[in-house]
Amino acid sequence: MALSNSELDKNKAQRAVYREILKLKNKGLLKRIDSKTGKKTTYVKTDLFHTVNFISKDCVSHVAKTNDENTDSQDAVKELVDRLQRYNAELQSLIGETSEYKSLYAEYPQLKGLQKNYNLARNKIRNIEGLITAVETTIEDQKVLEGNNETS
Repeated sequence: MALSNSELDKNKAQRAVYREILKLKNKGLLKRIDSKTGKKTTYVKTDLFHTVNFISKDCVSHVAKTNDENTDSQDAVKELVDRLQRYNAELQSLIGETSEYKSLYAEYPQLKGLQKNYNLARNKIRNIEGLITAVETTIEDQKVLEGNNETS
């Protein structure tokens, strides 16, 4: 059975949307709810979802492109901003995770492994914070360098 272009485009769009939903689910921003019949799956926003500050790619300012080098540099900064957004979302997820481990430990101190999992999540937070600092510093340095190039 051959598929038409519109069916292919629809399938491609559905796959792209599903990939984005899975990314949000894996970061703890969405919760999957299966129907009783198993035919319909829905996703619900978690409390963490409401704490994350999403920034649209369209909101990233576009500086006038004067040459290929400038364009490459701007593309790199845009990619860094996207990376920074991902790291910030992951950080929020990890903060929620550590908070839940604390709550679980307060409620069920007899459970084994909570402290180990809490410590692992805290270490991940420190790692993500380091990544965020590196990317933010790189973005700021690039903005300063671009500002110096515009004045020369």
